[in-house]
Amino acid sequence: MNKKLLYIIFCMMVSHIVCAQDLNVDNSFKEAVQALNNNEIEKSLNLLMAIPEGLRSTQWYKISALCFEKANKKADALYTLRTAQEYASVFLLPKINKDLTKLLAINDNQQDGFLYLLFLYMQRIIPLIIVQLIFLLLMIVYLLYFLKKINISFKKMILLCSIHLVCGGIISLYTVYSSKRYAIVTQDEVSVYVGPQNSYAVVGSFKQGKQIEILQEFSGWYKVSSENTRGWVELSSCKIFKKLM
Repeated sequence: MNKKLLYIIFCMMVSHIVCAQDLNVDNSFKEAVQALNNNEIEKSLNLLMAIPEGLRSTQWYKISALCFEKANKKADALYTLRTAQEYASVFLLPKINKDLTKLLAINDNQQDGFLYLLFLYMQRIIPLIIVQLIFLLLMIVYLLYFLKKINISFKKMILLCSIHLVCGGIISLYTVYSSKRYAIVTQDEVSVYVGPQNSYAVVGSFKQGKQIEILQEFSGWYKVSSENTRGWVELSSCKIFKKLM
């Protein structure tokens, strides 16, 4: 048999399998949404969790978070929405952020700041590599200018300096937020200690669903911070929800 014909048959078979899988996922998702509308939370969650991880869309995370919220699983709801926020396109991001704002308020968490939201949008609109190339190109232009290899008018130099400052600010923003790590408390109540052991004094506690920033990791413990509380919690008591970039 002709090799080209075999290749075409193979491609058609693969396409058929993929389409069939997508159809099954779509049907499962519709059933899950229907179950949620009928207030059958457990059934909806079971249907959603049966969908393979590689086939889960942003909408899947959104509906799953709603199920977890109705099941009073605050930590799971927040974790799921944070995952959706990380993978959402620039068009779906506003809806995810709106749902997150409500959930953060319910769990008495600090709202996302303007700079962080700006960072999320920039991640999707302006690839970092382009900004870095522009920044590097302008540095070369400055060098050639000071070596008197090229002649640039004062107005053009001001414009180039402005672009350079904007690019520098964007790179700084990427650097700051890409190095941050956060976690969500998964236990009912977690004690916060002065040091990375249970023998240290307790300085406070976090309830389930509390969002905390991870400052350091040491021997099964996280040094964390959240608003006015800073100390150490056990690694098993919380779940990292994002490590951007």
